[in-house]
Amino acid sequence: SAAEIQQLVEASYADTANAILTKFNMGLSPEQLAEVVSGAYGEQWHHPDITPVTTLKENQNLYLLELGHGPTLAFKNVGLEFLGRYLDMVNTEMLRALGASSGDTINAAHNATRGRSKLHSIFLLPETGPSDVQMLQALAHDIETAMTILISGDFDIAQDAIKTFNAPEHHNFKAENNFISFNSIQILRILTQMVYYFRAYTQLMKQEVIQNGDEVDFSVPSANFGDALAGHWAREMGLPIHSINIATNANDVLHRFLETGTYTVELLPSGIRKPATQTRAPSQDITVSSNFERALFWACDGDSSRVKGWMTQLKETGSFTVDYGTLTQLRSIFTSSKASDEDIVMAQQWAWQECGRLIDPHTATAVFPFAHGKKPSRPTVCLSTAHPIQFSSPDGVPEETQYADEVAILRNRKPESGKHFLRSGTIIHEIHAAVVEAVSILNEGRAPIEDR
Repeated sequence: SAAEIQQLVEASYADTANAILTKFNMGLSPEQLAEVVSGAYGEQWHHPDITPVTTLKENQNLYLLELGHGPTLAFKNVGLEFLGRYLDMVNTEMLRALGASSGDTINAAHNATRGRSKLHSIFLLPETGPSDVQMLQALAHDIETAMTILISGDFDIAQDAIKTFNAPEHHNFKAENNFISFNSIQILRILTQMVYYFRAYTQLMKQEVIQNGDEVDFSVPSANFGDALAGHWAREMGLPIHSINIATNANDVLHRFLETGTYTVELLPSGIRKPATQTRAPSQDITVSSNFERALFWACDGDSSRVKGWMTQLKETGSFTVDYGTLTQLRSIFTSSKASDEDIVMAQQWAWQECGRLIDPHTATAVFPFAHGKKPSRPTVCLSTAHPIQFSSPDGVPEETQYADEVAILRNRKPESGKHFLRSGTIIHEIHAAVVEAVSILNEGRAPIEDR
C-alpha cells in the first residue's frame, strides 16, 4: 500500500527486504528471515546502499539502478546471496547447485556457497563468451565449496549437458547428490529481485524526484526475463510502475514477440535450436527466455493449458502465436527495444560523453533507446546489471577503475587447474565424468585424479 511504501523511504536495504519478503511464506520465523536477510546484504557488499539509484543524465528524468556492487559485481548477487543462506538454514542435508553459466551466474552462485556448511556449487563454463574478469572470478576463486568445469564448447553445449542430468539413467546420481537449480527460474531469486524495484522507488522519493503514488518507468536488460518479471510482480504488489521496457541485444526474440505476437526461434535442419548470436552483452545471448511463460500465464488469466500448448508448439515447430487478448495484456505494461553491437557501443559512448558515466554492455541495451533520442515522459530507471569493470570499454571510453584492487588480487592469484576448476571436452560422457569428479573433490577435499 502507499502507506507501507512511505514507511520504507528511510529504511535500510535489509529492512526493505524484510518488509517485502515477509509477505511470502518461506517457512522461516521472523527472526530467521531477519538473520538470512542481514547476512545476505551485509559487509560483503561494496556500497552501503546495496543497490543505489544515481542520476544518469541531469534534467532528463534518467536514472541508473546500480546492481553491480555485490561480491562478484553483478545483479545476481542480490538473489543468490539470499538463496545460499536460506538453503543453508532450512536444509539438514548437503545440497549441490548444478548449472551452466555464460559468465555471471557461476560467480554469484559460487560466492553464495562461501562459508556455507550444507551447500556446494558446481557450474559448467564455456571457454568462449565470458569476459576476462568473469573468467578470472570463475577460475581463480578461493571458495572451498565451489568447483568450475571449463568446457571447450559454447554456452548452449553446457546448458544442454546440464539438462541431460534429468534423464532417467541419471536419476539415482542426481537424487543421491541432492542437485538443485540456481538458475533464473528459481522463485526465491525472483522474489528477492522485487526488493530493489521497491528500493529504487523509495530512493527516488527520498531524493525528491517523485512523490508517493507517482508512476515511474523501468528499462531492463533482458534475457531469461527474470529481472523484468520481478518488476512486473512488484507492480502487481502495488508499486506504481507505469511500464517496463524489455531491452534486448541482437538476440531479440522478446522484442519481435511484442511487435508481432509470434515467438520464433530458428531451428537447424536437424531440428535442433540454432545457437544464440554471440554479442558484446554475453549474458543476454539467449533465444528461449525461461521466465517468459510466467508472464504469459498472467496475461492469459492463468490458463495453464494455453501456456502448455504454446510451449509445446515452440519445442516442436520453433514458434507459437498468442491470441490478441494475451498480447494486449502484455503490451499494457511491457514495451521493448533492440540494440545491435554497434548500438551498444554507441550507448556506452553516449553515457560517457554526454553523462560522464561508465556503463557495461548489458546496461547499454537498457540505455540505448534514450541515447538514440527517446525522451522519457516520466522518471525512468535503467537497470545497471553488472559493474563496468568486468568488461573492456569501447573506443573513446576510459576503462573503469573502481574496484580495480579487487580485480588485481584475482590477476595476481594464478588460477590452479585441479584446485578449484577442471577441464572437460564437449562430449556428454566427458562432461558427466567431470561432474562426478567435481562432486568427489568437494565431498572429500582431495586433489583431482587428473586435469581433464
